[in-house]
Amino acid sequence: MICLDRPKSQKHSQALTPEISVGLSMLAQRELAKQDPFSLIEDGHLFIKTKSGELKVFVLNRAQKHVLGIIKKLWFENKIIRLFILKARQLGLSTLIEAIIYATTSQRSNINSLIVADDDDGSSYIFEMSKLYHEKCPAHIRAKEKKSNEKKLEFDGIHSQILIDTARNKNAGRNYTFQAAHLSNWAYFPYPDDIMSGLNNSVPALPRTMIIKETTAKGSNFAKDEWLMAKNGEIDYIPIFIPWYWDDGYAMAVDYFVIGDKSLGDVTIDEPVLCDSMVKEGIDNIEERLAWRRWKIKNDCKGDVFKFKQEFPSNDEEAFEGIVGNPRFNITALNRLRRLCIAPTKGDLVYKNGEVTFENNEKGAYEVYNFPNDATKCVIGVDISEGIGKDRSSASVLNLDTLTEDIVLNTSKLDPSQFAVEIWKLGHWCNKALVAIENNGPGLACILPLRNGQEIQGVKYSAYRNLYYKDTLDEATKKKTRKFGWTTSSKTRPVQIDKLAGFIREGTISIPAIDTIRECQFFVIDEDGNCAALEGNTDDRVMSLSIACMMYDLRPKCDLPAEAPHGVRKHDR
Repeated sequence: MICLDRPKSQKHSQALTPEISVGLSMLAQRELAKQDPFSLIEDGHLFIKTKSGELKVFVLNRAQKHVLGIIKKLWFENKIIRLFILKARQLGLSTLIEAIIYATTSQRSNINSLIVADDDDGSSYIFEMSKLYHEKCPAHIRAKEKKSNEKKLEFDGIHSQILIDTARNKNAGRNYTFQAAHLSNWAYFPYPDDIMSGLNNSVPALPRTMIIKETTAKGSNFAKDEWLMAKNGEIDYIPIFIPWYWDDGYAMAVDYFVIGDKSLGDVTIDEPVLCDSMVKEGIDNIEERLAWRRWKIKNDCKGDVFKFKQEFPSNDEEAFEGIVGNPRFNITALNRLRRLCIAPTKGDLVYKNGEVTFENNEKGAYEVYNFPNDATKCVIGVDISEGIGKDRSSASVLNLDTLTEDIVLNTSKLDPSQFAVEIWKLGHWCNKALVAIENNGPGLACILPLRNGQEIQGVKYSAYRNLYYKDTLDEATKKKTRKFGWTTSSKTRPVQIDKLAGFIREGTISIPAIDTIRECQFFVIDEDGNCAALEGNTDDRVMSLSIACMMYDLRPKCDLPAEAPHGVRKHDR
């Protein structure tokens, strides 16, 4: 007991001993860990097994610091944590997430956490990280262990545990209420819908609950759809992309290096853009990193740039670029077009006081790459969906002078009659351009209001006066039958696809829209020789642009009167 009236000199004689200082420090660390579980990671209390097989203190790399910063911010703001992490391989994100799972579970009471990987080996490998964290955690911070086996790490006295499961179990995560879940290698899960159906109900939408999906890409599957939904704000998952060049280990010593060396072919095409990206992000040793990239493509990817990009993307677009299946369009030509893609001006078309005008809107459905003027001559190809679910209606405006896809309208939010209004506005904005609408299925519901006119919410839209039609002659009756719209059939579909493929292969068409290029990359030939979008992808842009390409060939060879018979310009076939 300390006497308050002890002489000053005597107080100094009772200075803290090293043992007491250490004890107080340990007590402070234990209390800090309970208030801030992330201190276990940031203060060097956890150990990892390195790639070389050594046990070392877990020191965060650039990618890990970035992700931890996002999670900590959400945590201390008392928010729900839902993340979708798309990444290059071997960046240590699973290591970080397991550290977060271990820290937040072992330092708090009544917490259930779940780890699910794509297969049994992956689950076991990741779970071993948690066990290593626990084994090497300092004793004064480490929670008491109650049970540890191949399925569970349970802590004594605090009623908290970490469970392991595999994605091959459709019922993974259904048996408990969880506060945290790590879904590792998410794109490779065989039953994603079944697992999320259970897990979404097992993890309550409460502050500081976590569902973290982390993965490399697997071509164009369900994970790509989810990623795009997260990017577009359609689901409340924060999208986080981590490029390969953030890892300092992905570098190789080099004496002489020419960025974008054309003598090496496609391997170096992306290097100038990559260099610019790295400079903007403050990345050092750029030539060494690019040298590693060249070596990896040559030796581990057998020269396949697309294979490298899928495993080691530099942006989220590259992650989904890998060639899958038998592509219908020339990939080399598409790559040339891709390098010329530009960001569109997004907005909406507004009809007011007898005029159609464009209004900027970042969330608008229209993508404008070249604005029309009074001299612009173009055609519009239209592919119609029912406006239900993920199906999208698409309109491609093809400039007749430059053979450029100047404007794209692509949306899933409008039914055919509503889309007809947008086509009416688009056609008039583009100098009453020739419009060819696929007349199969829901296309007729778009063509009829354009032919006859319609009134919506007090606004009258007159009949559109330049719709494509075809006249056919009945040999028996000698009567002509007129059919409006473009008929896509087993005979015409290959023709229109061939037309677009020829333009792409010959380099005569310009496609500045990156999403159109993507659709072309995943438009494949199946085993029966038929062409369609690879499973999990769409082809509405391909179809609307291919129809526009057919109209390019069918366009008038000379100017026609402004008023064509029956309100159309005639294009017989």
